[in-house]
Amino acid sequence: MPSTCEFYLSKPDAIYHSGDTVSCTIVLNTTSPKDVKEITITLLGQAKVKWTQRKKQGKIQNYTDYKAKEPYIDSTVTVSREGTLPAGTHTYYYDIVLPPESRASFEGAHGHIRYELILKLTRLHRFNNEFTKVLTVINQQDLNLNPVLKIPIENEEILTSFWCCGTGIMNTKLKIPFGGYAIDQFVDYSVHVQNESKADINSYTIKFIRKITFTAHKPKLKTRDEEITVYKKSYDIRCLRFTNRIFDGSFPIHDTPASTVGETIISVQYLLKVNLNTTACSNADTISIPIFVGDVPFKESPPTEPLETDSLITSTVEELPEGK
Repeated sequence: MPSTCEFYLSKPDAIYHSGDTVSCTIVLNTTSPKDVKEITITLLGQAKVKWTQRKKQGKIQNYTDYKAKEPYIDSTVTVSREGTLPAGTHTYYYDIVLPPESRASFEGAHGHIRYELILKLTRLHRFNNEFTKVLTVINQQDLNLNPVLKIPIENEEILTSFWCCGTGIMNTKLKIPFGGYAIDQFVDYSVHVQNESKADINSYTIKFIRKITFTAHKPKLKTRDEEITVYKKSYDIRCLRFTNRIFDGSFPIHDTPASTVGETIISVQYLLKVNLNTTACSNADTISIPIFVGDVPFKESPPTEPLETDSLITSTVEELPEGK
């Protein structure tokens, strides 16, 4: 029978915060004597990015691997020197502090951030034996440490619509009361529209998007983005041509990774996008603003309940004659 290994962590769920002490008892059971050069315990935490890009030139297809690695912790201790490890039960102890700057664990399409405890038996004239335990690390983002996130955010765009008789513009402003929100909170938004075009707005759609940027360093600096729609909802509310309207609403932020602070090869950011669905030929009727997502809410926190249903959409604030 093969050898077995059990990891008994100070936190049975194997979830730690950056800066925590990882304490572990490792119990190795061997069924036969093993000649070893050394036995080590390693805590390895790192980010890895990799994707393959194909480029076709005539009948020849070239493949380029873009990759990068970013270490956060690589700590190894030797618990046994060269000799014969007898059959039976062997117990080892390990303690280490996670660096405060450790990035949160993450799994993505083109990269990951992983933390692993590894018991390694380096064998003499044999293949090495490795036993691994994966840890989940949380790098908690406290919104209270960044007062700038309390400031309201707005973006104003002049959107151009193309109609069979010409073009028109829609002055659009998107606003939210805070720049940062925590998990399980609701984001209130307001869309102000001055529709000075000949196109009607028949509905609008909101999307809360997680944007992940993977950065490779080899063979050259290159980035690749992945966008995931975390939340999406459409409203069948109209804003006729040559009228003004305000659309108000709320949406929740459910369990999702926190936004990334600082430069790193895997970056997580969030956007609120509002698409105005018009009768025009243009697809450029979208306005967006960034939202920072944290783990710890403001002490004077935004609400954790949505707006009342009857306040989701306000009435038209101004209607101008259609012939203007």
